[in-house]
Amino acid sequence: MLPASDPVRLSLLRISAEETRLGEEYLESQHDRSPTVAANNYIADDDWDANFEVGLGSFSTALRRRRRAEIGRVR
Repeated sequence: MLPASDPVRLSLLRISAEETRLGEEYLESQHDRSPTVAANNYIADDDWDANFEVGLGSFSTALRRRRRAEIGRVR
Protein backbone atom coordinates (compact mmCIF):
# COMPACT_ATOMS: atom_id res chain seq x y z
CA MET A 1 0.00 0.00 0.00
CA LEU A 2 1.26 3.45 -0.90
CA PRO A 3 1.59 6.06 1.84
CA ALA A 4 -1.19 8.66 1.93
CA SER A 5 1.33 11.36 1.05
CA ASP A 6 2.16 9.68 -2.26
CA PRO A 7 0.83 12.00 -5.00
CA VAL A 8 0.00 9.04 -7.22
CA ARG A 9 -2.48 7.78 -4.66
CA LEU A 10 -4.23 11.02 -3.81
CA SER A 11 -7.48 11.58 -5.66
CA LEU A 12 -7.72 14.71 -7.75
CA LEU A 13 -11.50 14.71 -7.65
CA ARG A 14 -12.92 17.60 -5.68
CA ILE A 15 -16.66 18.10 -5.23
CA SER A 16 -18.08 21.37 -3.97
CA ALA A 17 -20.73 21.54 -1.25
CA GLU A 18 -23.31 22.50 -3.89
CA GLU A 19 -22.36 19.55 -6.12
CA THR A 20 -22.58 17.26 -3.10
CA ARG A 21 -26.05 18.58 -2.25
CA LEU A 22 -27.24 18.15 -5.84
CA GLY A 23 -25.76 14.67 -5.98
CA GLU A 24 -27.49 13.68 -2.75
CA GLU A 25 -30.82 14.96 -4.10
CA TYR A 26 -30.33 13.04 -7.33
CA LEU A 27 -29.39 9.82 -5.53
CA GLU A 28 -32.42 10.11 -3.28
CA SER A 29 -34.64 10.53 -6.34
CA GLN A 30 -33.05 7.36 -7.80
CA HIS A 31 -33.29 5.36 -4.56
CA ASP A 32 -35.15 2.49 -6.23
CA ARG A 33 -32.41 2.07 -8.84
CA SER A 34 -29.43 2.40 -6.47
CA PRO A 35 -30.60 1.68 -2.91
CA THR A 36 -27.17 0.90 -1.47
CA VAL A 37 -25.60 4.05 -2.87
CA ALA A 38 -28.51 6.22 -1.73
CA ALA A 39 -28.68 4.65 1.73
CA ASN A 40 -24.98 5.08 2.46
CA ASN A 41 -24.60 8.62 1.11
CA TYR A 42 -21.26 7.80 -0.51
CA ILE A 43 -21.14 11.08 -2.39
CA ALA A 44 -20.74 13.04 0.86
CA ASP A 45 -17.69 11.00 1.87
CA ASP A 46 -14.65 12.70 0.36
CA ASP A 47 -12.09 10.00 1.18
CA TRP A 48 -12.21 8.49 -2.29
CA ASP A 49 -8.93 6.63 -1.95
CA ALA A 50 -9.96 4.81 1.23
CA ASN A 51 -13.39 4.02 -0.21
CA PHE A 52 -11.77 2.61 -3.34
CA GLU A 53 -9.51 0.39 -1.23
CA VAL A 54 -12.47 -0.86 0.82
CA GLY A 55 -14.46 -1.59 -2.33
CA LEU A 56 -11.54 -3.31 -4.00
CA GLY A 57 -10.98 -5.43 -0.90
CA SER A 58 -14.64 -6.47 -0.83
CA PHE A 59 -14.56 -7.26 -4.52
CA SER A 60 -11.41 -9.38 -4.29
CA THR A 61 -12.78 -11.24 -1.25
CA ALA A 62 -15.93 -12.08 -3.20
CA LEU A 63 -13.86 -13.28 -6.15
CA ARG A 64 -11.74 -15.53 -3.91
CA ARG A 65 -14.85 -17.04 -2.31
CA ARG A 66 -16.42 -17.66 -5.68
CA ARG A 67 -13.24 -19.25 -7.00
CA ARG A 68 -12.99 -21.53 -3.95
CA ALA A 69 -16.62 -22.56 -4.42
CA GLU A 70 -16.00 -23.32 -8.10
CA ILE A 71 -12.89 -25.36 -7.30
CA GLY A 72 -14.85 -27.29 -4.67
CA ARG A 73 -17.52 -28.20 -7.22
CA VAL A 74 -14.98 -29.48 -9.75
CA ARG A 75 -13.45 -32.04 -7.41
